[in-house]
Amino acid sequence: MSPTLARFIRLARSRIYGTELGEDAKVAAQQAEAIQQFKLFLTANIQLEVRIELLLGSEWEWNPHGRSVRFKVDEHTFVLQQSDQDCRLLHRLQGRDVPLAVLPADNSFEDHLLVTIDDAMKA
Repeated sequence: MSPTLARFIRLARSRIYGTELGEDAKVAAQQAEAIQQFKLFLTANIQLEVRIELLLGSEWEWNPHGRSVRFKVDEHTFVLQQSDQDCRLLHRLQGRDVPLAVLPADNSFEDHLLVTIDDAMKA
């Protein structure tokens, strides 16, 4: 069972039986909600075909900087990370996340994302 499905089951049990979630479960639920909001942001800013190409099989996670999604293009690993202030694209090189760009939160988001990925892969 995936951690996400296990979390959904815990939340369902809490609602059905009226039990309160433990502190760890509350934090996990808040983080999951933030990741869901990030997914909705990406849905609004990246067309479906591009999302499928980039994010199918990706890994969504919470980290100290906020919510992020890790995905691969060929042999390159990228991290798209959203904090309360901005959305950044990083390139994972030799175990380190190297900042590539702060992406605009407007209708050019997808274009900037794609061009930045392509530039990093050609470098």
